Amino acid sequence: MAKQLTPRERLKLTLAHKQPDRPPVRIDYTKEVQTVLSAYFKEKFGDEDIARILNIDFRYVSPQRIKVQKQKEETALLHGMYQDVTLKPLAWIKTMDDVCKFQPAINPDEFNYQNIGNMCAANDPFIRTLGDPGQFDIVNGLGARGIGLEDMICAIMTEDPVVVALIDKHLANNYEFLRRCLEAGGGMIEIVHIGEDCGNQRSPLFPPEFFKRFFAPRMKRFADLAHNFGAACMLHSCGSVRDILNILIKDVGIDIHDACQPEPSGMAPAGLKRDFGGRITFCGMLSLQKTLPYGTPEDCRKEAEFLIKEAGKKGGYIFSPPNTITNDVPLENILAIYEAVTGKDLRQPVR
Repeated sequence: MAKQLTPRERLKLTLAHKQPDRPPVRIDYTKEVQTVLSAYFKEKFGDEDIARILNIDFRYVSPQRIKVQKQKEETALLHGMYQDVTLKPLAWIKTMDDVCKFQPAINPDEFNYQNIGNMCAANDPFIRTLGDPGQFDIVNGLGARGIGLEDMICAIMTEDPVVVALIDKHLANNYEFLRRCLEAGGGMIEIVHIGEDCGNQRSPLFPPEFFKRFFAPRMKRFADLAHNFGAACMLHSCGSVRDILNILIKDVGIDIHDACQPEPSGMAPAGLKRDFGGRITFCGMLSLQKTLPYGTPEDCRKEAEFLIKEAGKKGGYIFSPPNTITNDVPLENILAIYEAVTGKDLRQPVR
């Protein structure tokens, strides 16, 4: 019988493009899905710990916020509650003086980092992960939730000096926040998670040449920061990014592409594995636009088994939905994909 690896051993082999016992496993869900899963597992197994039951290899660590943050607004949609904005809260920023007055969402001085080391120790031997897709996050964080998406894209493409200064102030705070966390982690953090939606359903949002000149140097600072502390850098990006993957690998130094939606142009798992599989690790690839919400449990199981076998061949793959599971995904379909990777029968009580 093959040795069962620890989560960190599994990640080490995966990133080295060597075959682990199984792919590392992640999950992300809305509050509603969390409630449904917890209730189901408590009834069936007497245990509502989702991460333990689904063999999730990742644990996120974060510092304690000293200053209470203002609660973000939430919008009720058909499939759950989501953070949203009703106005353009940063539309007032028009001049360099306004940029000076701007207070980024993350102020590194508003956190106590002393708990990071204890959190890392408590989460041994799991894959200790710092950050989230809200780190870096120019297009969504400052654009869609700030000055407006269209205004942000136009300002980036014309390199409006006010918006560029706004971006760099935002990034400076994000960088310092992550640096202090990594320093407090003392080398015990395996992954730094950042985000930037670089693509839509058809292509990258920005021409590859422009992306290489504008985004890559800024993003590389974050990848270098992770590497300096012995961590891998994981970039969350939705959409079609095939045309900029070489830039992300060679010019930025991204180790893991998170989300990796299979539906956008050029993002079919088999092609990505064939063309890039030895140089970057993919996280996601399950269909959250088609199979998970609209397929049968058997459809979901087959897709999961295909990814474990093909995308996971010789490492380089982390098993995960490409984005947050919403509650239009039937419970049976969620159970089916995690049964495929854990080997557990999640529909029967443990005896």
